[in-house]
Amino acid sequence: MSEMAQTADHIIVLGRGRIVADAPVNEILANASGGSVKVRTPQIARLGPLLESEGAAATATAPDLLSVTGIAAQRVGEIAASAGVVLYELTPLTGSLEDAYMELTRDSIEYATADYDTPTTAEANR
Repeated sequence: MSEMAQTADHIIVLGRGRIVADAPVNEILANASGGSVKVRTPQIARLGPLLESEGAAATATAPDLLSVTGIAAQRVGEIAASAGVVLYELTPLTGSLEDAYMELTRDSIEYATADYDTPTTAEANR
């Protein structure tokens, strides 16, 4: 599906004979990824509250790294610039088309395997 994501402009996804999605590829990918932004800065204690005041959710995942949702990367950069916060990295994260497809068709599965507990080695050797 990665080739399709690179060549197609618009995608229609069907599930159980119904249209599940009919949208441009970039819109489908944006909805699947949740609009997450990776932000690396030595000033996370200062930037986090600024982003949250704009309605974003900012979670520290490392001493100098924030995972931000609910706001576009461009807006994160604007907020950081207006506050004089240094950014080392500002990366919008997008999911793959495969991830988007699996999310869109999750409720349209006709056939699925059952979840079974895998036996331990001792149980398997009995």
